[in-house]
Amino acid sequence: MDKAYAKSGQFMAASKSLILIAQEGNDRLTINQAAFFFIAATADTMGRPMTPSEIFDEAKGALTKSIKNTYKVLLEDHREYRDIALGWLRAETDDLDNRRKLLRLTAKGRSVAERFIEQFAKDV
Repeated sequence: MDKAYAKSGQFMAASKSLILIAQEGNDRLTINQAAFFFIAATADTMGRPMTPSEIFDEAKGALTKSIKNTYKVLLEDHREYRDIALGWLRAETDDLDNRRKLLRLTAKGRSVAERFIEQFAKDV
């Protein structure tokens, strides 16, 4: 049996979960933006929110340079992306260093992340 065929249930679960993200996002949401969101969501839910720079470092070059600006579509009420902002993340000033902006999940972002995980777990 083909190894990929043996994992087809996991591929289907991943596909359904990505479709959920696409439905929750907008038609301009890119895979890089989704990956950025997942890293930020994971860090925040683990109690260690990250800055955008730390997320880029964590991705080890996998995120394209364009994401350095377009990740802002994930933020709530960002002036550049007001018409298409998803509102899944918010930038908060770090209490220990006012220069650092930590990315945290909004209630909407937490809901999207939880439904993504539930969808994936249901189908695996």
